Parts: sequence; C-alpha cells; structure tokens
Amino acid sequence: MAIAVGVHAVAADGTTNTTTTGAVTTAASGSSFVIAVSYPNGDTITTVSDSKGNTYTLIRQVADAGDGVKGAWYLCTNGTGGASHTGSVQISATDPKTVYFCEITGGATASLTDQESGVLDTSTPFDSSITTTNADDLILTFCVSNNATATITLNGGFGTVDSENAAVDYATKLGSRVVSATGSYSPAATASAGGNMIVLTASFKALAGGASPILFAQGIC
Repeated sequence: MAIAVGVHAVAADGTTNTTTTGAVTTAASGSSFVIAVSYPNGDTITTVSDSKGNTYTLIRQVADAGDGVKGAWYLCTNGTGGASHTGSVQISATDPKTVYFCEITGGATASLTDQESGVLDTSTPFDSSITTTNADDLILTFCVSNNATATITLNGGFGTVDSENAAVDYATKLGSRVVSATGSYSPAATASAGGNMIVLTASFKALAGGASPILFAQGIC
C-alpha cells in the first residue's frame, strides 16, 4: 500500500478547555495519526489524546507572540484505530482553538518521520521547506494565519486536506503532497489577508515492503 492521507476531521471551539473532532473510522491497525492545533499564545497544552488511547509526541510548536497564537502538531506512530475515532486537545483555559485529526496509511510503523521544520514567516510566500532523505514520502503542512478572514492557498504541489476559518480564532489549513523522489519541498503558502503565518511541514516515510522478486533459472537441455 502506498503512503497516503487516510480519513481526517477538524473542529473549532472557544467555549470549553477541550476540543474534540468529529468521529471517523480509521484502520484497526497499521496506521499513524497526526493531531494539529492552533490556540492562544498565552495558553499551554494540557493533553493531546484520541478515543483509542493512543500516545502522541510533539513534532514541533511555533509561537506568534505578536499576534497571540501558537501552532503545534503531534504524532502517534503505528497506533490503534477503528470506528468512532476522534482526536482531542485540552488547553489551560477556555479559549478558541482549532484541532485537526489526520490518519496516515501505508506509512512506516517505526521511525516514521523523515524530516520536519517550522517557522513564523512574516512575508509571502509563507514557507517552511524541508529536504527529504527518503524517496517515497507523504509531506504534511499545517498553516496558521493571524487573520481569521484569510483564505490560505497552498502551492508547490500541495493539496488541501482540511481547512477552518473560525470567527473567534485564526485561519488554518492542513495540506499534503506525496513525493516519489528525494528533494526540497515547500508549500509556499499565500493568504488573502493578514500579515504573518505559522507554517509547520513534516515528511513521513512509506512502509518499506513488497515481496522480493522470485528469480527463475533457465535450464539447458
């Protein structure tokens, strides 16, 4: 199976400490999961979890202190999936936040991350480039604009997985691209409004596999 984005969901909320995405059905085993979140710079993340009891580790967090927002994302490698699968983030206050939950199928079941980077970019195109070391990668990018009305556009061959413009929050977008050769890749994002953007980018390795070819010797009679 080629590496790819599986099912995904996004939710925005500003009335509770915890935001939970809608339920999706993920593969029972073999998949990995990413949870990404935008939230106020003055808050801290208390818990990142899902409904299957998987454990998540931080990939990277970037703060835009001037605009009062942070972007962060977390990874669970080779987790447990199934029906009614949700992702949740709890923060330290009842403040606006947007939470993304994304399944990775066909990925390596150990040492999944190839490369990752994250920046606060102050000029367009908003960029966080990576240079992959593995030929077959799924690249994800998570963008957080300081303007809730902005439309974020991804370039460089990236397509949209999910996006959310919450009136009390910030404009956010999760994007992806599958590549088949090592190289330098960037989402080169633009926005219709706003001045700064947090851009997180990470590449994930495909599962090495496939049966080795069977070689037959031709006999001479």
